[in-house]
Amino acid sequence: MRLIDLFQEMAKKKVKKKEAIRDEYYRVKEELKGEVPRRMDLFTYMDDEIYQICLQDATVNPFHNYLEFLKGLGELSGEEKLLYDSIGGRFLNNLETTSMSKSYKMPILLAFYNDGNIKMEIDEDDVCRSYKEFYRQGIYWKDLEKHKSTRDFKQWDKKTVCKRSAEKSGSCPFKFRKRILC
Repeated sequence: MRLIDLFQEMAKKKVKKKEAIRDEYYRVKEELKGEVPRRMDLFTYMDDEIYQICLQDATVNPFHNYLEFLKGLGELSGEEKLLYDSIGGRFLNNLETTSMSKSYKMPILLAFYNDGNIKMEIDEDDVCRSYKEFYRQGIYWKDLEKHKSTRDFKQWDKKTVCKRSAEKSGSCPFKFRKRILC
């Protein structure tokens, strides 16, 4: 019986956290003069105590799946509703929930971004070019250089880059193949 009481108490606390986050969302929305807060707006204007609740409990964290959070509040725009049930929505969810330390993530995103000329599909050449550009600049290459299995990344050819990106994509909805579709 005490175990059941414990579960009921935990469920009540979760509901209170969700309510606090929902109330904070509407406070931010009011601060934005009725505009639906974008993810960055909520992050920027959210009270620090509420943000700490989000960090402490991933199950109530709206930043882990912002479209889902907005859907639960009935706040999705028409375009967002279309995106929500599409492969693009799954891709965004993957971006939100996968650690940025995944080595495939930024180069693949940058290949789609294509210096602001967004592509709806990318191929092996795009992936290879993006990987090489990404790891050639700044300090990003240090992540690859410190691991024995990737230390030779500067010598990778297109086939190796594509093979590695496919291995690293894990649960990414864009499993690597000849063409990656968005």
